[in-house]
Amino acid sequence: MVFKGLDKIIKKKTNNNYKFDIRFHVEPNIKLMKTQDNKTILIELDDEGWKFTCDNYDINIDNGLYFGNKNLYSENQNIFISGISNNQIENIKWEIRKI
Repeated sequence: MVFKGLDKIIKKKTNNNYKFDIRFHVEPNIKLMKTQDNKTILIELDDEGWKFTCDNYDINIDNGLYFGNKNLYSENQNIFISGISNNQIENIKWEIRKI
């Protein structure tokens, strides 16, 4: 199984570079690990393995808070894509593939 996505950033002004971050928040029981080549995030969910990739942009793992339970929060991780662009329209393609 493969999930392919495309995020599109449309810039109104044509001057200056801009920085962008796209985040994928995951539930606290999901484990994330970045590979040594810095091009893939491995996702462990129960007994399944998935991999997250995004060509041409930096991907990383960040810590966050999960507010999915009423009146409670827990620590979690999220995947984020970051980059700098000067393009009026920037297309960011990403993929999650079962391994």
